[in-house]
This record gives sequence, structure tokens and C-alpha cells, in this order.
Amino acid sequence: MKPIKILLFSFLFGAVLTANAAEVADRNPNLQDLWVGRASFVPYKKIIFSGAPITGHENNTSSVIVHDGKWYAMNRITKSTKSGCPNSQMVMGLRESPDRGSTWGAFKLITNDDSKFCGLADGDLYFDKSANTWFVLVQCLSKTRTWDLCLYTKKGENPMLGDYIAATDNPVVRGGSLWSRICALPNSHCLAKIYDEGTPQIVKKENGYFYVTFHGYDHVHGYRGMVKTTDFRNWIVNADDLPDGIMLSSQDCKSISAGCIGGGHDSMLLDGGYYYHLIETPDGNLACKAGARWPVSLFRSRNLNAKSGKFESFGENPLIINLLRSPVGCELQYANLFRGTKGRIYLYVTYFSNKPNIEWYPAAIFRLEFSPSRRPQIVIDSESIAALDKLPARIDNTILTFPN
Repeated sequence: MKPIKILLFSFLFGAVLTANAAEVADRNPNLQDLWVGRASFVPYKKIIFSGAPITGHENNTSSVIVHDGKWYAMNRITKSTKSGCPNSQMVMGLRESPDRGSTWGAFKLITNDDSKFCGLADGDLYFDKSANTWFVLVQCLSKTRTWDLCLYTKKGENPMLGDYIAATDNPVVRGGSLWSRICALPNSHCLAKIYDEGTPQIVKKENGYFYVTFHGYDHVHGYRGMVKTTDFRNWIVNADDLPDGIMLSSQDCKSISAGCIGGGHDSMLLDGGYYYHLIETPDGNLACKAGARWPVSLFRSRNLNAKSGKFESFGENPLIINLLRSPVGCELQYANLFRGTKGRIYLYVTYFSNKPNIEWYPAAIFRLEFSPSRRPQIVIDSESIAALDKLPARIDNTILTFPN
């Protein structure tokens, strides 16, 4: 009877494999497939928005969104230094791709020059269909060297048409004002004064509330927090659907690296009942320091209001590393998870390359594919850059100029 049992087991096991293969063939991979080793991010496109690191160069895509079948990249432009400001001025703008990243249109300025600020950079945009309005929330650097948050809005569904209007009461968040309230909560576990609300993401709007995440800084460590608001002026920090204190901190990444100091920029995506966080998890200091490691890691939770210590860490963390060291630090910048027009999941990241004189922090786009034999970790090095160079690329070495 043993041969019959073996044959029966083989038949049943084969049927399970066949059924699983059929199920996989009928759908796109999701982040659960990545989590359990059935999928990985495969190189898809390379983008060089501008070349050498000189005044007018464009890079650092802090947000990628998909709307009405088109992709939008929110990029930073470095301008010349202006009076009263210690560093080069920064502004934010938008590019549109109608063909899933193959080509990108002209740069559209979002954050117009403002005499109150030395820089407007690194933020997110969100379309509120019910109000037919685009909301743009960005970091704004005051002349006293504090980072606040500023708001811009525009009516109409096309984000490339019309002007974005600065809120007359900018900044709508003053540096430290939200973190001081979060840290005052009984279970916040803040160990130092946290300030510099920055790299915001407008995660969603639900029941009239916008849910917004942002980083914080205490001169060394990085944190993520979450609040909600109906108008971007009145902010709620304590509610049943918000974390009871810090959302992400060094507590969540110590198992990845003993030197991890917490989180910086975060891209959150809801997929398959989990909230996934693709977040910077550097060593040393949240401020870019030459020689410090700057990997990007993946976490998830079933709950939007999960707080530090309650996240699952991806088994192959860090998900992205760059073996090339940047002279200015931060060898990886602003990794984004987003869902494309056909439900495919993409990862977009800018990276320091081995050709900094001709491409200053180019971007790579990866697409999630079923590939169980491929290691899920993305490694940027000379070999992988050579492979990226063979991909279809969009290159624009134009130096942008502004009326002022």
C-alpha cells in the first residue's frame, strides 16, 4: 500500500502547486508576495532629470502619485542663494508622464518664490475629488533656519494647469508645534525635544479628515508621527484612529542595524489589508552626514494607527542599500511606493551614482514582479548601475532658469 500513498501524496502536492501557479498567473503580484518571497522589485526605468550638481539642477523626487492614468513626480530644484539665506534656495515643481515613466513633460513650478522663506522643498500632493482641489504640503525653511510646513492649493482636476496659490497664513505648521503636542501624550515615549516637522505625506482623506504623516528630529534621531485635520490649520494629535505617540522610531529598526537612529522620509501604501511603510532608516544622524549608511527599509501593520514597536519588519531588511558613498551623505533619497494605472506596484528611488559629474542623483524605477528565485533586496553598486544604464531612460540635462 505504500506506493499508493506516495502516488496519492504526489498527485495532491502537484495539484496544489498547479492551483497556486494558476492563481499567481491570473493576477499582478502584491506586497504580500514580496513579503513571503514570491516576488521582488525588478529594474524598470532610469531617469536623469538634470546633470551635474550645479545651480538649476533638478532631483530628489519626494512624492510620486498616479492620477487619471498619468504619473506625477514632485521634484526639487536648487536655485542660487538669495539674500539672508545661508544655503542655495529650493523650490518644488511637478512633471507629468503619460506613458508610465517612459517620457516626462516640462517642469511646472508649484511653490513660487516667497520672501519669507529660504527654501520650499520635499513634500506631497493630494487631489480631493469632493472639493475639486489639489493640496500640496511642503517643508518651508525660514530665515531663522527652522523647518515649518507650508500649504499650496489649486482648483481643477489637472495638476499641470493653473497656478498653485500659497496659503496666506503660511506656515500652516510651525516647527515643533505638532511634535510638542504628540510628546505631551502620556504614552508618547519621547526621549528628547523633537521638532522639524518635514517630508509630509497626505496619506488619505476619510470622513472629512486628511491623515498626514511627517518626520521629526532631535539633533540625532529621526521619528515619524501622524495627525489628522479637516483644513490643514486645526490639527488633531490624539484620537482612536491615530498612534498614541510616536509612529515610528529607532525602536523599530534596531534589529536591522544597531546604529539605526530611526526614520526619515516615509512612503505609505495600503495593499492587501496592510499599511506598508517604505522608510529611510539611517545610521548616525538624520541630518545627511558623509560616510553614514542611509538604507531604506520596509515595515507593515494591519492598523493605520500602529505606533512604534508594533510594526512587522520585512525579513530581508533593509530593502534598499547603496554601496556607493556620497560626499554629502544620504546616498539614497526619497524612496516611494506607488500603484500604477493597471494595479502594478512600483518603487521609485533616487541614488548617488558612480558618475556624479554627469548625473547627480538619478532616479531608478523598479516594478514588482513574480520572481521567487531573485533576492528581494535592491543593491545599488557599480554593477547594478551598469544594468540600469541599459534600461530605457528619460534624460533632461536642461538647466532651469527662473524670472527672479
